[in-house]
Amino acid sequence: MAYLASGCFWCVEEIYESVRGVKEAVSGYSGGDEQDPTYQQVGSGSTG
Repeated sequence: MAYLASGCFWCVEEIYESVRGVKEAVSGYSGGDEQDPTYQQVGSGSTG
């Protein structure tokens, strides 16, 4: 398992998934208090 960071993670998700040996690439946010924050919540700074 590896944690990688990127600006637009939807764009690089496809690239990671095309790498041989990579089984799955999952995009999301880390940190904060919300279980599944939305883009708007993270952008507003209200997720902790």
